[in-house]
Amino acid sequence: MCSETNSTAYQALFRGGTSADRTWTQPTPYSAYACQMVLSTAFLLWGFRSVAFLGYSERIGPVVSMLRTLIIQDLIPFSVIIVIIFYSFGVFFFNLLYPVVTSTEADRSASDYSWHAFLQVFMLPLNLLFTNFDVLPTETAKDKDQVLGEVAHHLGYKWFSRVMMFVFLLLSNIVMINLLIARFSLTVSRMDSKSLGTWRKRNMELLREYQSYSPLPAPISFLHYPIKMVSWCIKKRNDDNNEQNRLFPEIKDAWNNESDYPDNYIEFLLFQARQFRRIRPQLARVVTRNKSDSEALVAHVENLVSTANRDLHDRLGQLEEEINRKFALLQEAISKKK
Repeated sequence: MCSETNSTAYQALFRGGTSADRTWTQPTPYSAYACQMVLSTAFLLWGFRSVAFLGYSERIGPVVSMLRTLIIQDLIPFSVIIVIIFYSFGVFFFNLLYPVVTSTEADRSASDYSWHAFLQVFMLPLNLLFTNFDVLPTETAKDKDQVLGEVAHHLGYKWFSRVMMFVFLLLSNIVMINLLIARFSLTVSRMDSKSLGTWRKRNMELLREYQSYSPLPAPISFLHYPIKMVSWCIKKRNDDNNEQNRLFPEIKDAWNNESDYPDNYIEFLLFQARQFRRIRPQLARVVTRNKSDSEALVAHVENLVSTANRDLHDRLGQLEEEINRKFALLQEAISKKK
């Protein structure tokens, strides 16, 4: 009947025989509803896609990264467990409330009995999970016929309302839901200090991905890859023919001996060390934002130990230089007396 209605609605869109005589008419409610649902589905998918676009922001990106981690690492494994529990309890509840052996022949012979039974297997635990007690059966089949989804078996309903419903609520609403909340809280607290670093890594991967794309438009984008391969071969050949690159191993070995360093390079190293020591606290604070609490504590202790060790080493070096200087003066004074 639905196909006949749709074909009739399609034919009613145009009137007349030729294309010049065809005129647009008001769409039927069925076709208008179908168009509206297609538009609503497209808007829903566009909304999810907009969340992915927000991930490129520096402030919203870490939140999107945490949301993705919560869904993939916590919600999906929890959903697998809860579906198994739902299916197990659903089959038990269905046979407890609506056993086939006590159902009427008219109820079993209905064309949609199997589909309604399948829905009841999952809807009974789902309604209990979200505390939708109004849609649960409240009548028993002691004085009337059993009806699927409406009138339950009188003995099974007693066990369901007095014992089994509380067992399911204890397991699902108290244990499982609180376990999921605890997992979410643990994941958020663990990723909150690392979310900025995770977002930066993802942003870098995105930039590298766009860097590897062809700058040419789609119809001729394949021409970029042969050009890129030829340019790489030319660059490789020029590097092999370069005299400085062939002598690079000897130059690299020369830098292994600190006594052969040029004076200007040693001055640059001293300047670089002083600058790093000056901005070291700022760098430590930025790094700490990308670590968890325990990792931040370990890094802080390591920084304190390394700072104390470096200061002690510098102090011992100064004392050694002072002792050597005084010892040289003493030897010079002794040599003058002789």
